[in-house]
Amino acid sequence: MNPGVRRTVSEDGRYRTFWPRFGAAFVDSLVFMPVGWLDEWIWANVSTPPVLLAWYVVGSLSMVSYSIVLHGYCGQTLGKMATNVMVVGVVGSRLTYRLSSPTLTENRIPG
Repeated sequence: MNPGVRRTVSEDGRYRTFWPRFGAAFVDSLVFMPVGWLDEWIWANVSTPPVLLAWYVVGSLSMVSYSIVLHGYCGQTLGKMATNVMVVGVVGSRLTYRLSSPTLTENRIPG
């Protein structure tokens, strides 16, 4: 490549991570399989509305919380750790809790 030509992001390979990210999502889904099994068991065997409501809230927030906490604390989920995928902020800085939460920042929403 000509040294005077600026390399684009896709040329240097930083964002060529489809397959590692796919693998990370697969590993993360394996992490949540027991939650899915527990969810099926609870909905099939529990009939008390307050318990079902509490479980609905916990089950609904579990994956989002997992992602926000691990991205904020480690910069990666367990799946991304297993596949060596790093998540960084817009300017390449380490991810913080504020940046890892889509409800607390505008930086994750394009436009």
